[in-house]
Amino acid sequence: MFKQYSPIVLSLIVVYSLAGRASGHFLWLNAEKAGDQRTAQLFFSESPHEQNYHLPDSIAEAQVFAVSSASKRIEVPLSRYDEENYVGLKGQMPAGEVTALETVCEYGLYAGSLLCYHAQHRFTNSAGKLPDVSPSKELLLEMIPQVISEGLQVTVLWQGKPL
Repeated sequence: MFKQYSPIVLSLIVVYSLAGRASGHFLWLNAEKAGDQRTAQLFFSESPHEQNYHLPDSIAEAQVFAVSSASKRIEVPLSRYDEENYVGLKGQMPAGEVTALETVCEYGLYAGSLLCYHAQHRFTNSAGKLPDVSPSKELLLEMIPQVISEGLQVTVLWQGKPL
């Protein structure tokens, strides 16, 4: 039986090994912590680990909001940075409990399609748990993680409704 399927398996392995890797640039939100201070970061790259890719002007105009546990949105004032290891925007986060950072940013037209990024960075609370949060009123597309006994459950919302 194994011999019958081995040419199919071998063919699939060859096809997958020859296939090119898909890549694309995305808008990323992150936060650095130094003592009691937290700094919001917004950058544009293929991965959250590559933080020194060119920042397009349309992305540099993005607004980032800190969201409190009471779902209050506070704009984070941002400054542009162009350093060897980091190219993007940074801003001091407001004091108090912040449960998330979020932004909606229009990149512009790419190959005839309008690209609009919806990015969010969720924080754990002091116990290392994801706090319960209400869906964002500003993000059209949102993923809400929730720790359950079996692991992590993610609910994807479009315009506030589950997909």
